[in-house]
Amino acid sequence: GTPETMNSLIHYDSLLENVRDYLLERKRAAEDAGIPSWNIILDPGIGFAKKLPENLALLRDCGKLVKELQPSPLLISASRKKFLGHILHEPEPKRRTFGNAAVTSAAAAAGVDIVRVHDVREMRQVAMVADQIHRPLCEPAKATI
Repeated sequence: GTPETMNSLIHYDSLLENVRDYLLERKRAAEDAGIPSWNIILDPGIGFAKKLPENLALLRDCGKLVKELQPSPLLISASRKKFLGHILHEPEPKRRTFGNAAVTSAAAAAGVDIVRVHDVREMRQVAMVADQIHRPLCEPAKATI
């Protein structure tokens, strides 16, 4: 679909299973087209053809997706999305930083490999702390921004 029509596509028999199956199908198609599996990142499409309850359910269950889609890395891209604005009653995307921090922390806690964010320095700090809380044996990142 397109941004104009994507909400008309909302119908899930079982959201998590439907998203997982779709991602695995697309991964197989990419591999069949010659793309090495290590070059494939899977994104459950937070905010695309999903309403608030579906977005929250995917975020709540993204740990299950991480386990079921391994070894492929999972990407969560929720930064500044409209559903955060609805929750926060904040129409201005640039003022949703703390909502983004909550999603980044939840994603890190669930073992998500990649988060797409706008406020890189701030969300890097959130992810580093969340990693140390949820995976205390991992070495803190040494890279600087």
